Amino acid sequence: MPTHALALCRRSPFLRAACPTLVPATPAGGPQTTFARVVWSRRVFELGTGGEHPGQPAQDRPPQFVHLLVAGGDLASLFPFRFPPPEPAVTIRNGLRRKPRASPLSFGRFAWGCRTGRLFLAPSPSMNGGIVGDHLVYWWRAPRGAYAVTLHAWEPFEETVAVLRRIVWSIPSEGQSRARRHCVAS
Repeated sequence: MPTHALALCRRSPFLRAACPTLVPATPAGGPQTTFARVVWSRRVFELGTGGEHPGQPAQDRPPQFVHLLVAGGDLASLFPFRFPPPEPAVTIRNGLRRKPRASPLSFGRFAWGCRTGRLFLAPSPSMNGGIVGDHLVYWWRAPRGAYAVTLHAWEPFEETVAVLRRIVWSIPSEGQSRARRHCVAS
């Protein structure tokens, strides 16, 4: 995570506990614009570069396109769709981004780092996925509220899952040492 972007994310009291220290590589220089900003009353941090290639999810792979969001607070009011039930509806596999979806796809619960949360693929942007359309979403509850880290998904989809997992693992845990010796690996 670029130093200025991490500082910006951590300035928000709603997001501080969910700011990752690792993000996908973005191009250094070049024609693409990288942005980092806090929006929605300081409840959402957004980092991005490049632009989506509708209908071509293999072209949305970093570093050509990166769109990461960190959200804190009442997540139901931030996302324009209903979160899926916690039970897995599908298994993680390549090809899930190839067709537009009107509903989120639930993958169930996962322990990543020092947190246990739910993982799902948001609906497509044109089908009410809103700002997190076509994003892989990992969300969890903590003593200070609910959090989500989302990443615009690409194909191969299993690669998106692996990258988001590393991002979530990079979030320092409250009250834990940097070594994270009490965390669960999965």
